[in-house]
Amino acid sequence: MIDEFMRWLSGEKEICTSPVAARMSAAAGEAGTLSVRNGSQPFDVPPLPAELADGLPTGLGPIRPV
Repeated sequence: MIDEFMRWLSGEKEICTSPVAARMSAAAGEAGTLSVRNGSQPFDVPPLPAELADGLPTGLGPIRPV
């Protein structure tokens, strides 16, 4: 994963995901960790607040470093 990120930074590779999907992935990982640490209690993944999601791409497509 780090190698892929470094190749993206250097311009060698495009990433085909969205910032919203990446955030949801990280949030799901956090909820899973909380669950494991709390006796397998389920935790909801909160939605991304609208004020943060406005203007972010939600679909898949190439993302290039700026």
